[in-house]
Amino acid sequence: MATPIVAVDLGGTNVRFALVSSGGKVLARRQGRTDSHEGPARALERILDGIAAVIEEASRGAAGIGIGAPGPVDARRGILLTSPNMPGWRNVRLKAAVEKRFGLPCTVANDANCAGLGEHWVGAGKGVANMLHYTLGTGIGGAAIVDGRLLEGAELLGGELGHVTIVPDGLVCGCGNRGCVEAYVSASGIVARTKARLTQGAPSSLRGHADALTPRAVQQAATEGDELAREIIEETGRYLGIAVASMVNVFNPSVVSFSGGVARWGRMLFEPLRAEVKRRAFRALTKRVRIVRSRLGDNAGLIGAARALMIALGDDPVGA
Repeated sequence: MATPIVAVDLGGTNVRFALVSSGGKVLARRQGRTDSHEGPARALERILDGIAAVIEEASRGAAGIGIGAPGPVDARRGILLTSPNMPGWRNVRLKAAVEKRFGLPCTVANDANCAGLGEHWVGAGKGVANMLHYTLGTGIGGAAIVDGRLLEGAELLGGELGHVTIVPDGLVCGCGNRGCVEAYVSASGIVARTKARLTQGAPSSLRGHADALTPRAVQQAATEGDELAREIIEETGRYLGIAVASMVNVFNPSVVSFSGGVARWGRMLFEPLRAEVKRRAFRALTKRVRIVRSRLGDNAGLIGAARALMIALGDDPVGA
């Protein structure tokens, strides 16, 4: 497939667009506002206009459009079923709207699955048959690649690695359950845990910034020697390690990769994460597994969305 693909990475605040080559290279990229709080109808018009702008940049046109969307997706019909971080978005028929306007084939997949597909194709998991990928951001997404294929499950909704329970009867998660990985390791979970410690009286330079607290602020404070910030990051790594250890025991992956803002914490996060996995998972499974940051960064979801379309059209560069 020499003709490039338009890829869309849909988020609650912003939406990214790219033109992706058949070899997994980003040829052009742009970003716009989603403003999902205005509702899906108005946002969808902006998304369609963004796709049109990218198609205009393609001298040979586009082979189709691949979309990564945040939340459970009916991949067969291309419907975003719901999105915890986009209130009011329920049963949004993305595929139908795109195909009606452009007359091109369209696929819609979960955004974390797309990131996993991208990393497996040309990123941290290139060349391996089995890997896991986590997206660490506003929520925690995940993807499992088994024998070179994305694990989707009976309803095509599998791979929700962020909703594995790590603390029985723990913090309430956005999905309605308690104790999920997402409740502790997502951006909102990190902020909530930090604020709780500040409320309990823990000394910290973050105290004066509680109203504008972000994971990036926690990272900055940690690099400046703030003890609470360092504890929060180490605790985050341990929580994530508990989840990853269980998944390593289940899937026996060669690679576990991580993308998203929290993954940028680097060594401060990965050292306790790796130590926890080593402590909890079977030794035979941890000797060769690589636990690494994404190689594709913010482009992982875009590249994976393009690959999802290629697979749907029967042009699978990995599994063929």
